[in-house]
Amino acid sequence: MDEVWNAVVAEALERGVRESGGRAVSGAKLRQLVAQIATHRGASYPPPGFESINFAEFLRYFDSILIVLRRRAQDILVAPVTRPELLIGQSGSGSQTQIRDDIFNAFTRIPREDDPRIPWYDSGHDRFVWFPRDEDQADPALIAVPPASREQEIADRTSFVDSLELNQEIIDSLRKALTGSGNSALWYFSQILRDAQLSKRWHEFRFHLITSRIRRWSEEKRVPWRDNWLIAGSDLSGDAQVATAVETASEKANLKELLTQLEEDDLKRINVPLDIVLKLLRR
Repeated sequence: MDEVWNAVVAEALERGVRESGGRAVSGAKLRQLVAQIATHRGASYPPPGFESINFAEFLRYFDSILIVLRRRAQDILVAPVTRPELLIGQSGSGSQTQIRDDIFNAFTRIPREDDPRIPWYDSGHDRFVWFPRDEDQADPALIAVPPASREQEIADRTSFVDSLELNQEIIDSLRKALTGSGNSALWYFSQILRDAQLSKRWHEFRFHLITSRIRRWSEEKRVPWRDNWLIAGSDLSGDAQVATAVETASEKANLKELLTQLEEDDLKRINVPLDIVLKLLRR
């Protein structure tokens, strides 16, 4: 697409976000703005040769400047590529927009010493898979993904704490949690966030970080960005519809590591509610 239309779409998106009060823009609203701005620039929407495709397909030509969230039986939402967090909380339900599970795990799960597998993207099937680090991957369809590290996860959380303007006691508690050893520091950090009712803010902050990280990886590896890498909250089902669900997988792993560090006598002192015991026995 030429520079004229890049400028038209960029201006339309900027206006749409501004007029919506800093929220993602619906497809219908953005289409209206694109048509208006194009007319002012001496053009018309759709441009020649694009009459047969819908607006969502037209936006695929501008994925370097915008990000699209598709929603089942609803209009799309569009946000600037530099502000993906605007897509959160606008999906028509009480749950949050999420990164698809296999992608989220690929970019956030820290490989364990006893299971040293690392993530790869299977471009032929659009899925992220895990293979042993020392296993030679000759399949050209497999594209390497840089594995997450504890240092990276700590740095992300430190950046979040630095962005907060809150009670100093809470800030100090969050910083102290991050000085712990192993992945238990990440688990303690999550508990303090929850107690301080900061989970939603952390989710938005981390959503931006991870989505931007995925975007940089896709550009470096020349992997086309896919709209289905993001899932609207209204399209999630069952237990997935939780505002902080993006944290669930990593929190479970961190809790497991925390428990492995306890001595046998300490483990005996842990009291598990009866309803949870019954739930485990039914599995």
